[in-house]
Amino acid sequence: ISVEKDVELTSLPTRTIPDDWDKVVDYVINQKKSLDKRISLLIFGEVDTGKTFFSTYLTNRFIENKLSVSVLDCDTGQSDIGLPGSLGLAVFKEPILFMADTKPDSLAFLGSHSPSEHFLHYASGFVKTVNYGLKNSDVVIIDTPGWVQSDCGRALRRTEIEILQGLDTNYFIVLLQRGNELEHLVKGLNENKIIRLTVSKKAYSTSVDERKKLREFIYKKYFVNAKEIELSFDKIFTDRGYLLSGQEVKEKVLEKKVVWIEKLSGWEGIFIVGKQELLDTELEKIKSQLNIR
Repeated sequence: ISVEKDVELTSLPTRTIPDDWDKVVDYVINQKKSLDKRISLLIFGEVDTGKTFFSTYLTNRFIENKLSVSVLDCDTGQSDIGLPGSLGLAVFKEPILFMADTKPDSLAFLGSHSPSEHFLHYASGFVKTVNYGLKNSDVVIIDTPGWVQSDCGRALRRTEIEILQGLDTNYFIVLLQRGNELEHLVKGLNENKIIRLTVSKKAYSTSVDERKKLREFIYKKYFVNAKEIELSFDKIFTDRGYLLSGQEVKEKVLEKKVVWIEKLSGWEGIFIVGKQELLDTELEKIKSQLNIR
């Protein structure tokens, strides 16, 4: 660390790392020695409990003990690894200072800041990235978002647990909590799989506006060298949608309003891209012309 001249330095009176964090490090190292199996740590915590800082600390301590480490960033709204709207995983063999300074080794594109309407794609991306980490490191640290309440929050966190139960990994669930606000996520689970830790007193809250600005900063940083490219319409396909999944309708239909029309499979009917919204009478005319129900 280099320090510029004429700056004020303050010495912190106490250590900012809770003592029980180090117990996790020792425990995982002992587990790794006793079982020849990759270890995964699923970290749960509400917003602003220091999950990313905790993940960074664990990464450096494991590397210090000659273990290779992967970190999976599941916070699609405030990504440190990769870009917002994706799950990013990075493999570390050297100590790090900030997760945001790393490039992902594996990326699963969700396409949204929130997985609330993309559960299946989140789950498949989770499996893909975790498996990559298990194949390429001794320990996989999974940094989850602070969405731990409500129907969707509960369902998503339990889904992550169940996925790990089905993978070839010695997994543990780490609860970073100030009280017992996360206990509902681990009801009925084997207590030997649960590690309860205290939140660092240095963990601080960020406002919605600060999070928005951070997300914008990450986007700009990620796309700083972006280039505009042009793709031929005839050489692309789409994923998770209807567009270009059917057969193009060559017959001319409402040319002044319709840009593209295709017939979908089975009973699904037709898919239309229009310059403007079509009237009900126009839709009925198209269905009649193409003999579509």
